[in-house]
Amino acid sequence: MRARALAAGLTYLVLCSLTVGCGDDEGGSDGGAATGGAGGIGGGGMGGDGGRQTLPEPDGGAGDAGPPPVGEGEEGAGCRTAADCMLVDGTQLACVNSGGFGVCARGCTTDDDCGTEICDSPYTGFAEDAHCIDLVNEEFGLCGGVVTGLCSSDAGLTCFLYSDLPLGVCMTQCTTAAEDAGATDAMCKADQICVAGVVGGGDGTEGVCGMQAGRGEACGSEMGKFCGAEDVCAPDDPNDMESPITCHQRCTRASDPCDEGACLQFRTSFYCR
Repeated sequence: MRARALAAGLTYLVLCSLTVGCGDDEGGSDGGAATGGAGGIGGGGMGGDGGRQTLPEPDGGAGDAGPPPVGEGEEGAGCRTAADCMLVDGTQLACVNSGGFGVCARGCTTDDDCGTEICDSPYTGFAEDAHCIDLVNEEFGLCGGVVTGLCSSDAGLTCFLYSDLPLGVCMTQCTTAAEDAGATDAMCKADQICVAGVVGGGDGTEGVCGMQAGRGEACGSEMGKFCGAEDVCAPDDPNDMESPITCHQRCTRASDPCDEGACLQFRTSFYCR
């Protein structure tokens, strides 16, 4: 039930596709890395002056990846107090600290309170934040507070969190030579490679098992498909959040030459289209 951070630059659009929504604030994230807690789940104490941060409001997402946005007050929805959460089968959902964010969840004392799930307080260790958690055994399944799910360590999975959000993807960590980002690793499946540049921090030798997507091919960590170092995972049409998300040639400024099309800016990212 470990968690790590995804590397900066794994595209803002991937976050949009994973249910949390994308606001129109100008200082938006470009899919940068969250800060992973040492030996535990990313995040930490309460935000601000002891209050909990609230989750961004869902406003639609790109493509059809991930579940639909969480409804107000439902399990996984943002909250400040339990009063923001719903009654479910006559029981009030608790507002628990999920890596610095308040999230509505089913409070618990023991595993017996959770049916097929487990009772844990992985983000703070405090009894008041203990809640029912689904153990995710599938590679590239969603994890984190917003889905009240953790990756199964028995399945060799680690939860890689997105920037400043209690949401991530369960992936298999691997090691690759820094000069050979496409090296295979014994941890990876036969049709996978160890993809470098996905894990935040480290010495460049850490990666995750997945598939390398070519330019123009569909991409996204929730699919286990990653663009090469010279490309970026972004929408085919930045003005249409329903357009496919594929690998595009990376550029750094509008004047950069492109193999095809021109370099454009979308929020804080530049890519050719």
